[in-house]
Amino acid sequence: MISAALLTACFVTIFYRAVIEIMSTITPARLEMRNISISFSGFHALQQVDFTLEGGSTHALVGANGAGKSTLMAILSGAHNHYRGEIFIDGQQVDIHSPRQAKQHGIHVVQQEVDVALVPTLSVAENIMLDTLAEQGHLFNWPQLYRQAEALLGQLCLKLNVRQRLESCTLAEKQQVLLARALSHQCRFLILDEPTAPLDQEESARLFRVVRRLQSEGIAIVSFRTAFMNCAKFATN
Repeated sequence: MISAALLTACFVTIFYRAVIEIMSTITPARLEMRNISISFSGFHALQQVDFTLEGGSTHALVGANGAGKSTLMAILSGAHNHYRGEIFIDGQQVDIHSPRQAKQHGIHVVQQEVDVALVPTLSVAENIMLDTLAEQGHLFNWPQLYRQAEALLGQLCLKLNVRQRLESCTLAEKQQVLLARALSHQCRFLILDEPTAPLDQEESARLFRVVRRLQSEGIAIVSFRTAFMNCAKFATN
């Protein structure tokens, strides 16, 4: 007689392989921002900026505070809707005027202040699958939820106890939760805000490995930062 533990292990293996297969069939995408301009109370934060993201590459957007890099990424993630200019994905113009629209196009952000996007009293699994749980009419299947969260972390070669409350996690682990959440939406473009700023050397090295793995799967990654430190390790562009 097959034990419940064996059945669970088989399900996780099958689900994990399915996730890998789906990600491996995603064609690397190209995103272009053309002539992007935006003003705040008469101040021109950006003027006719062009920016291109290629799938399967990692871009470091480096500049001093106030240079406009955060504003440009805020536009791409749908946080600002009063900009001028055009955004294209694979040659097709797209509308991005809200975070929801950005996610629909596979654009996801991992903020430096990770806690703003997480719920500390929920489990790791619930935080990874939070957007799915928030869908209207979603039926809760907790064993399946835990298996899906474990599979997404497994895709990143990460191990966390998905049943533990998020508030017990370190900053690096919380960052991993947000990366896994992005993958749950078939992320194609990943924006990282000063990703190594809160991490120590070992945690940063682990993040670099995760980024390289995502890059190998065709995901375009952009990291914006104020210093050139670690750019050569982190970015291809």
